[in-house]
Amino acid sequence: MTPTNCYDCKFQGTVPGSAHSCCTFIPEDMRLKLMLLYLSGKQLVITQEESEEPVPILNLDPHGIKNGWANWPVDFDPVWVSDCKLFTSK
Repeated sequence: MTPTNCYDCKFQGTVPGSAHSCCTFIPEDMRLKLMLLYLSGKQLVITQEESEEPVPILNLDPHGIKNGWANWPVDFDPVWVSDCKLFTSK
């Protein structure tokens, strides 16, 4: 797994009242729906649709997920993100 430096990505956004980040690649209305899923205790894996075998577009550390620090793309600490296929340099 290759760490992803979200702070160097053009899609890195801020979360009001938090030191965490959000991913602006995902539209804001979809991020709000995903936040509701996280609040209900659900976890999800976002994959690339065009692949026959669903391939996650990034990896999140299980420890970060378990502790609520890796709620990508809504509210996450970038330290828990690796191998992000959406990364685009600023």
